[in-house]
Amino acid sequence: MPGWTLESALGVWYTTPRADLFFREKKEEVKKAMALDYTWEVREGLIRKEARTEGSMEARIDSIENIQKNLGLDLQQACAAIGISVEEYEEMKKVLADN
Repeated sequence: MPGWTLESALGVWYTTPRADLFFREKKEEVKKAMALDYTWEVREGLIRKEARTEGSMEARIDSIENIQKNLGLDLQQACAAIGISVEEYEEMKKVLADN
């Protein structure tokens, strides 16, 4: 709900007859639960983004190694073929090895 705040979302629920009493009694608990859910979703999004980045690095490394093997090129030529430097290749290898 773009533009909505936690307070405005709770305000909508307050107008629902059955939810009214519950939310009035548990307002702070509901706020904490909603904030935790939001925080969890953000965390999960960051984890997915990191996984995609690692997958992209693995794919680039595989491409370079396949180019070297199949075309008989050296590392510098294989890196140039996909548009990265040898230093970038080595950094990707290091990052993946550290994980």
